[in-house]
Amino acid sequence: MDAEAKDKAEAEAKTVITVVIPYVKKFALGNELKYAIASWLHLFQYPLFNIVIIGDGEEEESLKNKEDGQVPITLIAHACTSDNPQVDLIEKLKLAIAVPEVSDRFIFAADDIYLVSPVMLADIETLKIKGITNEKSYTGIKAENYKRTAKLLGMSSYPCHEIHLPVLFEKEKWIELLETYPQLNEGGYFFTSVYFCYFFRHFVPIVLDWDKDIYLLPVHSSHPEEQTFGKFISRKKFLTTAKEGFSKWLRNYLACLYNRKEWMKQ
Repeated sequence: MDAEAKDKAEAEAKTVITVVIPYVKKFALGNELKYAIASWLHLFQYPLFNIVIIGDGEEEESLKNKEDGQVPITLIAHACTSDNPQVDLIEKLKLAIAVPEVSDRFIFAADDIYLVSPVMLADIETLKIKGITNEKSYTGIKAENYKRTAKLLGMSSYPCHEIHLPVLFEKEKWIELLETYPQLNEGGYFFTSVYFCYFFRHFVPIVLDWDKDIYLLPVHSSHPEEQTFGKFISRKKFLTTAKEGFSKWLRNYLACLYNRKEWMKQ
């Protein structure tokens, strides 16, 4: 390793990265938050990070755990502002940008995303889309969010960066973007797509295909066929669930994975 590369590696080792997890208790699937936290503590391969929960006050031991004092976990209270997720999330995002507990570069995650194999920062930083969004992609509230986003971007079809995976944001970039598009402050936009389309328009992203890629495994069944589950999970970095998928079977699997076998008795 040359001197420049060594200096860069040492600087990165000293740079704290914050994992921000927005949380709304009434929308949560039981105690999913503590499993999400445990997954970051156990599998995120970054030398120095902290976790900040922005939400309405989940009083679990998982928020008080310091994992032997190595990873600070902070709860910043924030009441849900809207049943439109994109309205509430932009408020939580703006709070993350404003508070000193969140690093200048930070990971924006979710309480129902679980790491299932070792993850580096580069895995999160890599640009990903789930395809091209158009007027047929959504219904209901999401369709209204799409219309506002498409109008703001000036494109009826645009790369969809709403991938339900952790993403890496920068505070300075968000400050610039909110000044450029002040209407984003009102919420109701797919703001992750706006961010990446604005700053990384000419970069070629990975197009996700859960059946083939190495990133996200969605679980919808309360008890998946174990051989099929094992085949997919062995080559994935993240897992997410629908309501039925966050079953005792899956919770026990995650508890074993994160060395939290005492949770299997709960």
